[in-house]
Amino acid sequence: EHSDTAIIAAQLGRVPLFSAVAPGGLVQLAKAVRTQEFAPNTTILQQDSSDLGLFVIRTGEVRVVREEGSSHVVLATLSSGEFFGEMGLLDGGPRSATITAITATTCWLLDAGALLDAIQHNPDIAVAMLGVLSRRIRQMVHQLAAD
Repeated sequence: EHSDTAIIAAQLGRVPLFSAVAPGGLVQLAKAVRTQEFAPNTTILQQDSSDLGLFVIRTGEVRVVREEGSSHVVLATLSSGEFFGEMGLLDGGPRSATITAITATTCWLLDAGALLDAIQHNPDIAVAMLGVLSRRIRQMVHQLAAD
């Protein structure tokens, strides 16, 4: 198991969100990570559910869809190295979208406690997350303006 932790720690260090984390911090994160695999067209997260966790895509591709009544809006397609599930984790609110695997997808799942602990020891994680959130908000603003 020790070697698995070292392998996952090294892989996490290549994810932009965790690139500034020191090796010891990556080992702590790796110990807290659960690996989950999803077949194509499998729902990973359901909109309005209240499960808490941050998903980092290791391999594969997912679609982020917001459902409003009978209409569906594709908000994003995410792939290896990107993450989702951060909003519910940060504000405690329900999931704002449904996430579905497009291809066979492997994710690392970090629960809220593990992520918040990592952020306290590595504020650069929060800075990286804020950068991604800002880019996502900017894209949505541009989409809204175009509609």
